[in-house]
Amino acid sequence: MKLGLGLLLTTMSKATRQISVFALSILLARFLSKDEYGTYLHLHLIMNIAMWAFMLGIPHSVYFFLPKARHKARFILMTLGIISTIAILVAGSTALFMDGISTVLNNPDLPQFAILIGLIIVFTIPTTVFEPLMISADRVNTFIRVDFIFNISYFWVIFIPIWMDFSLLELFNVLVVYHSLQAIVVLFFMFQTQSRMQDDPTGLTCTIKDQFGYALPIGVSQGVFELAKYGDKIIVSNFFNPATYAVYARGAMEIPVINIINNTVDNLLMPKFIQIFESHNTRGLLDFWHRSIRILACLMYPCFFFLVFTAHLLIPALYSDKYLDSVPIFQIYSCTILFRVSTYNVIVRVIGKTGIMARVALISEILSLAITFTLVHFFGLIGAPIATVIGTAIVVGGYLYNICFELNISWRDIFPWKSLLSIAVLSAAPLLPLYPLHWLEWSEWPTLGIMALVYCVGYLILVRTTHVISNEDKDQVREILPGRFKNWI
Repeated sequence: MKLGLGLLLTTMSKATRQISVFALSILLARFLSKDEYGTYLHLHLIMNIAMWAFMLGIPHSVYFFLPKARHKARFILMTLGIISTIAILVAGSTALFMDGISTVLNNPDLPQFAILIGLIIVFTIPTTVFEPLMISADRVNTFIRVDFIFNISYFWVIFIPIWMDFSLLELFNVLVVYHSLQAIVVLFFMFQTQSRMQDDPTGLTCTIKDQFGYALPIGVSQGVFELAKYGDKIIVSNFFNPATYAVYARGAMEIPVINIINNTVDNLLMPKFIQIFESHNTRGLLDFWHRSIRILACLMYPCFFFLVFTAHLLIPALYSDKYLDSVPIFQIYSCTILFRVSTYNVIVRVIGKTGIMARVALISEILSLAITFTLVHFFGLIGAPIATVIGTAIVVGGYLYNICFELNISWRDIFPWKSLLSIAVLSAAPLLPLYPLHWLEWSEWPTLGIMALVYCVGYLILVRTTHVISNEDKDQVREILPGRFKNWI
């Protein structure tokens, strides 16, 4: 399978999971009380941190070592042994310290779920090796099919028990069964892949020391960023009860697909970035990066302006009027979309300075936690999303500063500032025709539909008439698309 098509299909499969989770959030907010929903969100918060913050970069090491390993089958077994050990240790620690976790999150209902959460973690962590293993072994089709099936089934596994009025405890018993079946299927395909691997006499001998030497710096960076991702939610939980946390979480939500677009674009462009950098063409590297930033800004900025403008309709339409207090939180939190015009670490990875990722992660996490705690203490719930936006700006600023230093360029040249300002103005302008629509005495969804149609038409007219996307920008998009999609641009 070609790289572009493979990455696009992989991204679509991941997007399916995000859409399922988003759809569930809409339904669960209506079926459960705020306290029950807060507890449900706390349990998933614990699982997400346990699963993604303590993997020590082992899944990433598969991409690097498996293609060049001499004893490929042995390397896969070694990796599965390491990740399974991590799963047992993390699951055991989570279950053992659940009383302390419940104190930190200010939720006394959590300890009764300790064993169930531990089992889910044991079954889930080994599956994180599935994607890099299948992609590195050129079995992308297999990964996509299996991943897609489980992403779709995840929705029904949660929705049906809730619809049948199961308790949260009964629901998580069902989830244990679901994740155990997923682990069995995924392990079957991984062992099948391992059995087909042939030794490469010209390959490298990969030891556990080599694997950890490569993976740990990435793992530290990933772990810190994962904790930073949930830092505001942990602090809010500590200050408030589960019901208030549910209100905050619905405001501080990730819009499906938006948060993976920049990763997808940067991954698709990575080979071209490397090619330009290896030709010692710094100006060409920046120009190419700036074009991708403009392309993403043309997607992200209109999303930001429209979501903020319609938040007072969108939140109650999705979650009912009992979550109206989530509206200002959502509006502030959505400001992070403005930063999603790049992953920023793409340039760091291209120039081979991955140590910058760990430094930025550690410094930004310390500052973000301090800012979040301070703002929540003085300003209450509204301080958390403000702190999240500031923390995101610190991360971006850290990357830009280091890129400027490594490439010996100025702040004026590091970003297409004028282009971004122009795109922001174009994105805000179509909001003007939407103001009269507030006078319509319709329900939320019809009003949102009319607003979306008017906004999209206005924005597209402005984009085409102002030529904010140049022909070079369009050519860059065509370079990363599979052949059948090139004519769409």
